[in-house]
Amino acid sequence: MVFSDEFQKLFIEYFDKAEASEPQIILIEKEPGASILPVMNAMDTADMAGANIWNAYFGDRSQLPFEQLLPGNKKKILNIEKPPRIELALLADENGMNLGTVSRDNSSLDPDIISAMMAAVRNFVKDSLSMHAGKELSEQGVERFEMQGYKILVCSGNLLNLTLILSGSTPDQLISEMRRILAQIEGANQDMLAKWNGSVSDVEGIEAPVFDSFFASKQYEGEWDFQQMNQHRSKMYDDVLNIVEKQSRDGTLVIIAEDLDKADITSLQLLSYVLRNLESSKVLFLGTHGALDSLDGNLKEIINLIGALEYSTSMRQESEIDISQMIEKISQENRGTVNVILRHGAILGTLDTNTLKDSTRLDRNIISNALEEMIRSGFISGSGQHLTPSIGESVLDEMEKDEIMKITESGALALEINNPEKTIVLAELFCWLAEKKPEYKSKAVKHASSCAEIYINNFNREGATRMWLAAYEFSHDIDDKSQFLLNAIELEEDSHWHDVEKHVNELLNLLEISKSDKYRGLAYKYLGHITNKAGDFSTAISYLEIAEEALSSAKDYDNLAWVINTKGVFYLRKGKNEIAWKIFQELVKLCDLHNNLNLKIKVMVNMAYIQMSQGDLQGSDEILKEAYGIANNAGIASSKPDILWHMAMLSYHQEEYEKGVEHCKEALDITYKSGRWSQTINTLSVLSVMYIKLGKENLSHEKNMEAYKMAKKTGEGDLLALTHNLFCYHSRACSKWLENSVNIFKEPSTHAETSKAVREDLANILTNEIKAMSGVIDSSISDENKQKLAQEMKDMLELLELDKLT
Repeated sequence: MVFSDEFQKLFIEYFDKAEASEPQIILIEKEPGASILPVMNAMDTADMAGANIWNAYFGDRSQLPFEQLLPGNKKKILNIEKPPRIELALLADENGMNLGTVSRDNSSLDPDIISAMMAAVRNFVKDSLSMHAGKELSEQGVERFEMQGYKILVCSGNLLNLTLILSGSTPDQLISEMRRILAQIEGANQDMLAKWNGSVSDVEGIEAPVFDSFFASKQYEGEWDFQQMNQHRSKMYDDVLNIVEKQSRDGTLVIIAEDLDKADITSLQLLSYVLRNLESSKVLFLGTHGALDSLDGNLKEIINLIGALEYSTSMRQESEIDISQMIEKISQENRGTVNVILRHGAILGTLDTNTLKDSTRLDRNIISNALEEMIRSGFISGSGQHLTPSIGESVLDEMEKDEIMKITESGALALEINNPEKTIVLAELFCWLAEKKPEYKSKAVKHASSCAEIYINNFNREGATRMWLAAYEFSHDIDDKSQFLLNAIELEEDSHWHDVEKHVNELLNLLEISKSDKYRGLAYKYLGHITNKAGDFSTAISYLEIAEEALSSAKDYDNLAWVINTKGVFYLRKGKNEIAWKIFQELVKLCDLHNNLNLKIKVMVNMAYIQMSQGDLQGSDEILKEAYGIANNAGIASSKPDILWHMAMLSYHQEEYEKGVEHCKEALDITYKSGRWSQTINTLSVLSVMYIKLGKENLSHEKNMEAYKMAKKTGEGDLLALTHNLFCYHSRACSKWLENSVNIFKEPSTHAETSKAVREDLANILTNEIKAMSGVIDSSISDENKQKLAQEMKDMLELLELDKLT
């Protein structure tokens, strides 16, 4: 077949449908080396028609697919700042005189930079913050500026100033904590500070609360909270969908994604999410991929999902490129150079002149001349930095293993010098080299760990896991290996339980050498999770107790607290409330001792739940109000939805339904903004129940429908429960009219000629309801649900026996 002509015809047909607000999908299965001409023609056609075009080549390892896909001004939604890592804290009086300094033991800050920063802060305090002196704390702010790539926060009090030097994000919680600590220090030392004469001995230890809050726990070490990262990723998916929908409102949007089989799983999940949620949008998606029988399971599943959509089609294209014929069009003097550039460019993912010069040993002018001719001949993509995708594929397919090894070695070293920012490519190249040559292992570790950070920053858990495991494999340092393995385990915990168990056992083997109490404790923490998930409660508890002992010995009080909390939660889920309560009581004291407010709030919510379940509504109310106050004062907005959900449930038990509605609305305001869809769905369901109790059935139905649509869209929530809620609403509404019809049917004045038709209509309606109910019963795993639905069915069957009425 003449693929280009046939494809162009199909593309125009699908483009016209997309312009009519019918989303369309075209998938092209192609062999390596297949021409990109059809895609180029499609882009020209769409461009001439005035469409917006987004284009990503997933085979370009030097850039993440996410970053390629969205326009430049939209890329910022794809990244989150790393959590804050506080390097240095300074406590000074209003004139900038230093009263105390706290720094992180493993700080990466250079001493000269620290001195410069401290001098800058002193000047800044004198010049800019003296105006705050004497004002009430509520009126005072936190001044911010940057220096040497670090953020500097200066909080002014009535008598003192607190400065933090940090990297990463600056959450509201951190600002609130600064104000709280400063007020605490000023309150405890007010008399001494009022008459202080500058004596160092008078202020010795005054900075202790700063150490306890910002340095004694892991909270401000810059470590990722992977659960929170999942929420960010959910929100990001929705943000991308909203951008696509907005972009396609005014004109057709054509999204072209080449080589889907080379995309990371996170990018594929994003595309799948967007494509399955397009409704009445002017969007045409064009994707190319390799043969399905050679693809891995993740891509197969997603392509099958896309293929199952009714507005998609699929084509197949065979290889059309002959590199040797293309080279014949190159001038004689440049052919040899072009051949060399093709091989190095295909492996390195870049055609940077300096990198090519160092990698190939060719003269810069010779390379430049060859590159110009390659652009004219179609070897190089429009950016001028990469080979045209199908060209690169064909070149790699024809290269010998020895040649690939030689080029990879020289190219990786050249790329490291000239393009050090290409971390992803460098990680892949040096990891490949390290498998063949041990001398490259240290470089593989360096670039793989950096690459893992980049992947995490782009929500790519799978890519980050793969890189942490590579760093673990190639590292020689036992502590580093343990940490890399732990990073991978934490990323795997949600979805790859088989791998977690295998990697935890590997970690335990490492501990035979290192004898580290910290890593031993964390390994047994994960073993506790695994065994409890498998249903072995008693073994899980014994593992957690080993973890407690090890972490206590290591003085790792943050992780110790979380392990104790896990043990309490396990007992709570097992219905052993008294044991759980005692554990949580002791844990609150530990949280207070180490200022772990995040965990303290979680523990208090669990305690409130225990009291609520035992009928102590007043006690539950007091704990929840205290937890809410802590979250408010510390600026921990992420903890509020859980507290508010429990407050709403408490209001329900107290029959204060209006108050429950307000709690739900406040929780929803936070969860919608943060992308916490599971919590949003649960809160909408509770809100629906509140409206039922208030007699507002229409509002109840509206919230149930909103929850159902979100569950369908995001894959979160209990879809069966939501479907049943909607069914019950329609059943109630339908039953009222059915009862009216039956009562009228009994009247002697009923027209004989209509009674038969009415009987049949009613029977048909009820039969359909009963069939639907049967389907829900069959899929319900709850005995309580089954009994409730069975009773509703029985009531309907009684109505169905209309013959008894005549």
